[in-house]
Amino acid sequence: MTGKTILSLMVDNLCLELEALREPRLKNRPFVLATPGNRSIVQAVSSVASGCGVSPGMPLGIAKKRCRSLVAVPPDTSFYHRFQKKIYHELKTFSPFVEIHGWGKYYLDLTGTKRLWGDPVDAAYRAQQVIKKLINLDARAGIGTNKLVSQVAASLVPPLDICEVFPGSEGRFMAPLNPQALPGIGPVTQKRLQELNITSLGKLAAIPPEILKATLGHPAQYLRNLARGRGETRVNNPNSVPGIHMNWPLPEETNNREVLLSHLIVLGEKLGYRLRKENRIPYNISLEIVYSDGARSHGQKTVTDAILYLDHFIFSTLKEILARICKRRVRVKEIIVKARKFSIPYRQLSLFAWDEMLYEREEKLTRALDSIRTRFGFDSIRRGNTLDIRPGMLN
Repeated sequence: MTGKTILSLMVDNLCLELEALREPRLKNRPFVLATPGNRSIVQAVSSVASGCGVSPGMPLGIAKKRCRSLVAVPPDTSFYHRFQKKIYHELKTFSPFVEIHGWGKYYLDLTGTKRLWGDPVDAAYRAQQVIKKLINLDARAGIGTNKLVSQVAASLVPPLDICEVFPGSEGRFMAPLNPQALPGIGPVTQKRLQELNITSLGKLAAIPPEILKATLGHPAQYLRNLARGRGETRVNNPNSVPGIHMNWPLPEETNNREVLLSHLIVLGEKLGYRLRKENRIPYNISLEIVYSDGARSHGQKTVTDAILYLDHFIFSTLKEILARICKRRVRVKEIIVKARKFSIPYRQLSLFAWDEMLYEREEKLTRALDSIRTRFGFDSIRRGNTLDIRPGMLN
């Protein structure tokens, strides 16, 4: 049992609602967030468009065939960020610890705030009213002892309602729920669980670990813990979310460009694998090379498109930076990669790689590699131009 009190607030389809508030004619029309071009991917779908068979992750060209009157609105992330930031600063009046979990999703650590705001349910109601007054949108609220339970609780109630899970009852609360209630559970995993006759989280929590591992691989134990209501309790402020820092000492100092690119491929894959597991997209990637004489060269790139979660685009970015900064003929002894300025995808990435929507060649390849590495380890499959790198370096 934990003494934490976590409040989860969820504003459904925040980006879509903000677009509808900015352009009222969209309110009752089928529209999606997608960049121009039939090959671009639908990132978010309005309820009207969803009723026409359009779903996130679908190519825009197919979406338009399914819904002839579909309106494609280019995502305006700076516009969404402004409102996200306003909501965040208003919620900071309730607690010093507020985490932005996604578009319209927030965690507040209300531990120790009872004297200021009263019972957690009262604080949740006040927070809902703040959001209602600020952007005229209704938020769901869930209260629990960790972020997982509070998020699930919020997802089970209608907007402007509140669900509180009392300490010690997390397992009983989760037990009757369908496994799809867990964030990140997709249709493929759901089907596998149904094949085991696992129709509730209670059954999932009770199944022997060895049987579950044989079906789902290494994440099985993690999934069982989620089914029992065991989740993270730490709420991270945006400025406390650490960047990803990867140091890569080369086994042999070299200035061979092909060898350096081979190492960058592995670094890009490791970085992408971690980003997808954490459901984050960086908008800034930096690369630093350390020469054998101790000198350093540094470069970075900031992108506006949310593409830096696929290995191909990460490697292309690193390769471009390397071409700019690696001008000396001195051998390189270490490569350092950093990712920061994170954002959240428009849709929740699945807990398991095999649940992701497959829509492009690079996306399909990345998801296939993730699926294999999740079950058998990162070094279980490698690209041909990285075979010269010692296996022990990849784990």
